Amino acid sequence: MAVVAAAQTANSDWTWAETTALIVPFVALFGAFLTYALNQRAVRKERRATTFAEEDDPPVLHLRDEPRLGL
Repeated sequence: MAVVAAAQTANSDWTWAETTALIVPFVALFGAFLTYALNQRAVRKERRATTFAEEDDPPVLHLRDEPRLGL
C-alpha cells in the first residue's frame, strides 16, 4: 500500500489512469522496436545463409515438408 500512498501524497490530482496512459505507449513502442530489431536480425541471418549456401546441393527435405499420409 506504500505505492498507493506515494501516488497520493501532497494531494496531487494525478491518477492511476494518467500514469497508465503514459506508461502503455512506451511499452508498446519498446515492443514494436524489439520486434522490428529481431525481425531484421532474422532476415540478415537468412540472407547470409542463402548467400553462403552451396548451389549444387539438393534442397534439404525437412520432416515438416513431407506429405502427410491420411491414417
